[in-house]
Amino acid sequence: MPLEPEEIEKINKIFEEVDVKKNGYIPKEDILALLDKLGIKDNLSEGAQKAVVEGLTCHDKVKVTNDIVENFYTVIKDKDDLGLLKICMRGVTEPSRTKVNLQEAMELSTILGIPKTQAELAGDDDDKSFSFSQLAEIFYGIEIPADANQFDGIQLGSTCCLLL
Repeated sequence: MPLEPEEIEKINKIFEEVDVKKNGYIPKEDILALLDKLGIKDNLSEGAQKAVVEGLTCHDKVKVTNDIVENFYTVIKDKDDLGLLKICMRGVTEPSRTKVNLQEAMELSTILGIPKTQAELAGDDDDKSFSFSQLAEIFYGIEIPADANQFDGIQLGSTCCLLL
């Protein structure tokens, strides 16, 4: 559901308070304080908090803007399981990987409050990996396109440069 005008105003006000450098970005180390001021930090387990911080920043490859905060607030407000899976999955994978291994899938299931065992996830296949769409189906019974991944809609900055 779209945010109400008063919710947007609240987010904007708190974002401005936390953005002490007034550059339009929240530093990674201030994200949990921001979520606490918004009243949504306590909705997340400690593991989820860590995964969310890494997921929102894509392991320091994305600057957290007011729009990102508004989108995350909406995910929590609407209890958007798929949105939270997407963010947390970004938090446990590096931006170059679109699949998680079995251990990461088990960690995600615990973070999301739906613990799965190795047998439930992969049977006897210790080397199994999982895409975003596979986990959406396993965890929530939600079918999404197989080519969807946790980085859809994210503009990742380059970490290299070309010197001429």
